[in-house]
Amino acid sequence: MKKSGWMIFTVLGLFMLTFVACGGGGGKYGDAKKVLEKAGGIMETFAAEMENADEAKEVASAINKFADGMSGIKSKMEELEKKYPELKDQSDPPEELKPYAEKMEGFGMKMMGFMMKLEKFKDDPDVAKAMQRMDEVMK
Repeated sequence: MKKSGWMIFTVLGLFMLTFVACGGGGGKYGDAKKVLEKAGGIMETFAAEMENADEAKEVASAINKFADGMSGIKSKMEELEKKYPELKDQSDPPEELKPYAEKMEGFGMKMMGFMMKLEKFKDDPDVAKAMQRMDEVMK
């Protein structure tokens, strides 16, 4: 479970950075906006559902919805990462992307809370199955 939790945090961080980096529309990264807006929407939905989840079934549902959404855009996200390798360096984003760093940090803080929630429900079969599915999608 610990591997899965950190994997989610890392993958979401990379997706969120890419989404935030390209969310501004035009400029160098404008062609990626549509895909990245979809990824951002998936992450925002996941965050909202995880924040409101109080039961294992709700946590599992949020994870499964996230996995569904990301599996649908994973190949497009991989193409963007190849096209814009400079976005992988999260510590030094291009100047035009720096205003979005706060958004990324806020999402990172939420993820820490989600890790605690995942730990709470780690022994639930539905959550374990959802986490395994997410691991497969994110490979």
